Amino acid sequence: MDTPYYDRNKPKDINMAKATAFLEKYWLPETEYREKWKPIQDTIFCNLNLTLPEMIFRDGFQLIAVTSGFLFGKEDFEIFRQCLLSLGEENFVVIQQDLGGTIQRPLFYMKFPAAITWDEMMSGDFISMQLCGFFLEEFMVYGTSGEWAKYTVNDFHPPFDIYAFRPKHRALFQEKIKPGERDKIAIDRWLPATYKGKIIL
Repeated sequence: MDTPYYDRNKPKDINMAKATAFLEKYWLPETEYREKWKPIQDTIFCNLNLTLPEMIFRDGFQLIAVTSGFLFGKEDFEIFRQCLLSLGEENFVVIQQDLGGTIQRPLFYMKFPAAITWDEMMSGDFISMQLCGFFLEEFMVYGTSGEWAKYTVNDFHPPFDIYAFRPKHRALFQEKIKPGERDKIAIDRWLPATYKGKIIL
């Protein structure tokens, strides 16, 4: 795979050495993605040539949704990491959606250890900023278990993070991911009906 898109508006004081080192350390090779991670992805996601309002999760998952706007912020990343460690995950991947091939430029395909810290996630200079703070993009996040996933849809109004999990993990995700009143209003007003029947508040 090619290296990911570099924003033309990236800051002038970028540190290419840090950005390159981050990519070399965490970039997910195409062969590993196709042989290991794509089969797991296919047990979780469907309709990946589409986006909301279409359902992109397979049957058998319950959902929690919160309003978002980017892949990770510091606080929600720590909560996300706690979920992964509680589930016994060792690694997770972040796959940028190409919406059925409609996005032609190189996309992010990244693999991280579940125990990675926020400081390390931010160590890649403008690559970290684009990965975690990108808006108007969609990302799939999942681990080796295939028991959970996060879908970040930032080009929907309003943008959402949608967490999917098998029913046996409901207590964990309900404890960690807690939609606020603003989230509940957004879910009621804007989340497609195909999702509402599976949403846990």
